[in-house]
Amino acid sequence: MVQYQPLIDKIIGRIQSWTSRFLSYARRVQLIKSVLFSIQIFWSQVFIFLKKVIKCIEGICRSFLWTYGTDISKKALVAWDQLCKPRTAEGLNIVSIQEWNKATICKLLWNLSKKKDKLWVQWVHMYYGKQGTVWNIQANQASWMVRKIIQIYKVFEVVGWNEAQVIQVEKFSIKQVYQLLRGEYLKQKVLSWQAIQRQASGWHEEQRWAQDQYKGKMPEAKIFRLSLATSVYYIWQERNQRIFQKVIRSSDVLVRKII
Repeated sequence: MVQYQPLIDKIIGRIQSWTSRFLSYARRVQLIKSVLFSIQIFWSQVFIFLKKVIKCIEGICRSFLWTYGTDISKKALVAWDQLCKPRTAEGLNIVSIQEWNKATICKLLWNLSKKKDKLWVQWVHMYYGKQGTVWNIQANQASWMVRKIIQIYKVFEVVGWNEAQVIQVEKFSIKQVYQLLRGEYLKQKVLSWQAIQRQASGWHEEQRWAQDQYKGKMPEAKIFRLSLATSVYYIWQERNQRIFQKVIRSSDVLVRKII
């Protein structure tokens, strides 16, 4: 926790420089999404955040939003997880630090898988690479950080990527992995099932793309429209179950129902 203190102090210092102004909720949300998020971007690409650190940063941001201070308080009109959801899901589209940190760690594993010309990558391969592929390394005696980087392959599996697919990626996008973690996985699997080679994007972009590409009476167009309608139905059903019955199914379960 001590090694993350400079980051926390920097965030608190920036907030304290704003407290002398009269800022609306909208202005505070914008500052959290832009300035405070940009402060932790570099740190998240270098360090693996502990859960305590993530809770601390989120607590400071939450207190700034609701109480206009830096002292961590539980006074909140809306849960922080809800605020991190997109606006279409009644959130404010604030970036989830936990999910973003997972995406940045995925880039570190991508560096290992690609055997990038970096000193730390060469060191890991020298000491642990003899055990096989990176994803199969059993680094029980390694440092906590190395173990976490190797174990992050589970996140790639969640978004539907295997080791071969990760190695084929020429330019890694943290934002893309983050979006997949935030719910784009379902759309990507449905597209892959139809042999459509493209990355899933936002809902409105998907609508425009579908309208342009899948008009007419061709079999491919009919299958796509059917799968789109089925996806919307099961997502709507899942939404109702989560809200009213408190039942949550995984993305894989939904994919199997759709395809």
